[in-house]
Amino acid sequence: MRNQLLFICFLTGLLVAGKVTAQEQDSVEVYRWGIGLDALSLVDKNSYPDYSVFGRYLLNPNAEKSTFLRFRLGYGYEALLDTASSGISLDHSSSLLRYALALGIQRDLVIKGKSSLYTGAELSFHDFRYKRDWDITDHTGYENNYQQRLSLYGLLGYNYKLTGRLNLSLETSVSVHYKKYHLDEDVFFESGGRIGENWSEIIQSRFNPFHQLLITYNF
Repeated sequence: MRNQLLFICFLTGLLVAGKVTAQEQDSVEVYRWGIGLDALSLVDKNSYPDYSVFGRYLLNPNAEKSTFLRFRLGYGYEALLDTASSGISLDHSSSLLRYALALGIQRDLVIKGKSSLYTGAELSFHDFRYKRDWDITDHTGYENNYQQRLSLYGLLGYNYKLTGRLNLSLETSVSVHYKKYHLDEDVFFESGGRIGENWSEIIQSRFNPFHQLLITYNF
């Protein structure tokens, strides 16, 4: 819900700025920076934390076809104190910390009017830390789940200039992911317990037709 409110506030600001810009005549001014948000966060279709921002920097302002340096940063934290019942009273607290960063490059392939087709590559790192502490009568327990993911994306995108400053971009990706999991738990229940530590690593590949739907503001 928080990321939706953040997106709505950001989008409102962009629309106001875009309306003012749309009333002006086209200018030859070149904007080097672009910053925005991913609309897919509204429907939880991306893997980034609740609060994340996307940016682009134009490397060759005088060239016919643009080349951009891309970056994305994300952060999220939430804590919970909850009470559940499973035969006996269970009071437990938990916390979830996530952060992510990405760096990449993109270059225009075809430009026609306000539209452009581009390709690019992006390398990203995600860190996920989930902790839960249990308090069960005379026993205490914990669960610690750490996950890290390194991803390489190949991108194909379509960009449309809504106004001189506002852009809408839809991206498709193919990707390779290296994931590492660490689970450490010492939890007691009436029916038994779970004690131990486990490490695992996997490599995955994926095709994502809707990698990002970006709304960006240039300045």
